[in-house]
Amino acid sequence: MSFKSVIKPDEDVSQKMSNLETAPVVSRLDIFWETSSSGLITDLNDIILYSSNAGASFSSWNDAAFDEALQFNDPILGTQSSRSDFFLVNKLGNAITLGVGDTFDIVSVFDNVPGSLDKSSWFELYEPSGAGNGYNIRVKQNFVDNAYYSAETGSNDFNFTLSSTIDGITTTYNQVARLTNLLPIMSGPDNNGTTPTPAVDYTTQGSTAASVIDTFTAVNGANTAGGNQGKEISWSVTAVDFNNNNVSNSFGVVVSQTATLSTCVLRNTSTTLPPTGTYTITLRCIDGGGASDEITITAELGVIPSNVWDLTYTFSLGSDGSSNRQTKNATAVYVNQAGNPLSNNGYYIVASSWADVTTGVNTISMKKQNNCLEPLYFYSSGTLGDVINNWKACITNDNPPYQDTSVEIDSSEFLTYGFEVIQ
Repeated sequence: MSFKSVIKPDEDVSQKMSNLETAPVVSRLDIFWETSSSGLITDLNDIILYSSNAGASFSSWNDAAFDEALQFNDPILGTQSSRSDFFLVNKLGNAITLGVGDTFDIVSVFDNVPGSLDKSSWFELYEPSGAGNGYNIRVKQNFVDNAYYSAETGSNDFNFTLSSTIDGITTTYNQVARLTNLLPIMSGPDNNGTTPTPAVDYTTQGSTAASVIDTFTAVNGANTAGGNQGKEISWSVTAVDFNNNNVSNSFGVVVSQTATLSTCVLRNTSTTLPPTGTYTITLRCIDGGGASDEITITAELGVIPSNVWDLTYTFSLGSDGSSNRQTKNATAVYVNQAGNPLSNNGYYIVASSWADVTTGVNTISMKKQNNCLEPLYFYSSGTLGDVINNWKACITNDNPPYQDTSVEIDSSEFLTYGFEVIQ
């Protein structure tokens, strides 16, 4: 330390008041002042909060998941008919009513998808019953336009950051709200798969050849006003045959999607004709959250006869009724399926005996024609007698006496074979 003298050497300073000016001290040591008080910062914060009406927490927070189908201005905490409003409370647990200059707002809302944007415009903090009677959060049009339960991890969780400034003191609050998944709904197969809604189990007929069985549609549980109800819906099909064998690989679906509707065309996709018979098909639609809707379709594939007869027609070759007799054999089939699928109902004849028709085959072919060229097929939409007459018209040199026999085949026997109408 040094100073500059302002007193002349020969002056006497003993009887005079003197002022001495020194240069300021610069120290290399940090100087700390100690007081008799000590404690934690959190305790200091509590003292501030207890000594003021500042916001400290919420009286409650309903963490039950809210529906993806909420309507505009619906609350996310509880329902319109049973809201779960909450209060902003101070450190003593007393509800706070905002005064002049006080604020309470949503700061941000983020889901858990990396890089996602702030979704605070989807929601609004409001007082459903007026000032001082509790708060809730309601959805806005952006929620309706964009929200649906997605398979993307983290997309259905919403992290709310709210902030209050009371008496000049700002407090931040963090809460989580979650979206819940509603069941998808399948419709069809009527009116291009749009009715009935929901779809129900039913019985249908179809071809054993690769072909369309029926068309269906489905929507997820999102608000129908938002235009997202066709998103993230997948379809699956399983099937067993009349012997309970798994034949799922014989059926498939062709799916098309719009933002508002998922459409599924159920098909018989077998590259080889499966046996005619009754197949039990389970069709399922699955949404992004894994929820599903399904129906069971009992599909009678191929032509299902009502009756089958083994016919013989015996006649004389000579016109004199000699003993030179000849017999012709045929199998007659009557088809009378509900709804007349593919207009195949009627009477058919295959010009071979039942024993010959069924030898070495699983499926018996029939044809809608009356042609005397081999192979011989005959048809009538009228009566059994009509189709027999069509068959006999192609037999030449038949002379009396005539003898007709008809043996009806039991259904337990003929239904073990498939039947089809070929072109």
